Amino acid sequence: MLTIPCTIVLLICTVVCVRHVRNLDYRFGEFAFFSSFGLIFGLAPIMQSSDSYVNIFSMDSRVKAAWYTVAGVLLLMVGFGLIRQPLWQLIPKKRALLKKISEPHVQRMLANIFWLSIAITISGQLLVMYAKGISLLDILYSGRFAFRFENQGVLTVLASHLMSFVYAPAFIGVFLNRRYQLLTLAYVPIASGVFFFVFSKGTRSIPLALIVTLLVAGSIRFKVSPKRVAMTAIVGLVSLALAIGLFELRQRQDSVSLLEGAKILCTATAYSGMWDRDPLSYSWNLVGAIETFPHSHPYLDAATYRRMLVFFLQESKFPDLKPPDTNIIFGLEVHGRPEELQVTVPPSILGDIYINFWGWYGLPVVVLHGMLYCWLLQRMQTSLFMFIWVGPLSGRFLVLIHRGEPYEMFVLFVMFFFEMAGVYSFCKLVASGTQRRRRTSTMRNPSKRLPVARPYLKHQPSGYLSTRSGNSRPFRPGKGTL
Repeated sequence: MLTIPCTIVLLICTVVCVRHVRNLDYRFGEFAFFSSFGLIFGLAPIMQSSDSYVNIFSMDSRVKAAWYTVAGVLLLMVGFGLIRQPLWQLIPKKRALLKKISEPHVQRMLANIFWLSIAITISGQLLVMYAKGISLLDILYSGRFAFRFENQGVLTVLASHLMSFVYAPAFIGVFLNRRYQLLTLAYVPIASGVFFFVFSKGTRSIPLALIVTLLVAGSIRFKVSPKRVAMTAIVGLVSLALAIGLFELRQRQDSVSLLEGAKILCTATAYSGMWDRDPLSYSWNLVGAIETFPHSHPYLDAATYRRMLVFFLQESKFPDLKPPDTNIIFGLEVHGRPEELQVTVPPSILGDIYINFWGWYGLPVVVLHGMLYCWLLQRMQTSLFMFIWVGPLSGRFLVLIHRGEPYEMFVLFVMFFFEMAGVYSFCKLVASGTQRRRRTSTMRNPSKRLPVARPYLKHQPSGYLSTRSGNSRPFRPGKGTL
């Protein structure tokens, strides 16, 4: 009974992915979303072992969850379909954006954002350490959760949001010249290692999001080809392997060296029972939601979404206006997590809708989710500010969306909107001032010439960057690092 609905989900997601594989340079976000959805909610429930944690729930709940997933994936497709622009409309808009990005003053602005984002990320981490009253040595010689729940004040929260800029260089660097592309390829593993081994102590979402962000940027920047499809598939499989293997590594990261950690990732033990582990086990939480709500705990009456309306209020000071964290309630009621630890357990993308909107009656909300996801993934390919705002967060969005954290994602995007708006305005102003100074210098000394974008050649696809920046090599369509 479980196999039939899970197979239907897997087939639906496979059909969607096959349709988009030839247009990855326009539909990569949608491809990544449905491929991971099919893997987590279609294949994983079939492959989970008899010793899996999900077996604490009844088989009846597992079957209901599987059929709920069938309805959910169909409605997600409807939502995407309502917003998805046909290629004949999307292609010229994307080409216009890429042409704008190739302009010298925009290139200078993006380069400024690249470096400023790194500086803001470092500053954010230093502010968190200052707010918590800890040093780098304290972090290095402490456990994973040693300081996570200490001093969760306003300064700590704001500083934590500044660290969202860690993703910006991984996205923006791909659209700059060859030197920046090489810097980006070096930046991603360095930033991933620093956060995984030092600051976040085993949190996998940051390195995985950096890799996926790089893939998203490459899909927008470069034209699709069989070689790039193969490379994307390889990097995607490596990312999946890291998502599984890093779970094993973080259990022992405080007692092993970097070389020993690399050896652990290369052993079969690190991947044994992978279908029973996070992130391939997110479907468990949907099963738990169906078994627990409303039999053991009443539905939450859209508490997650009511929290969004008053996200700026502190829960402890306004308990009547701001509902309690629904992920803490879910972890307490479904998994029996200790209340005093305040551990959040996301209920999965469909589980969140189930517990907030009264079970099966909430399925129409899935359509709205699909419409929003498609709008974000499309608009970052057609609008310069959406490109700068949504693009850096696209990898984190695709990595975490199936966990079911709409409130956290909402706050992340809202805070980053205001932060990036300030950075964008500042860097745009600096780039414009540089352009004016160069223009003035050119008028005084006609022998100097401003750098200009190279014209697109007739045999090249006009949607792809081709520009000179300083003394570095120009972009050439079809020549890339990804």
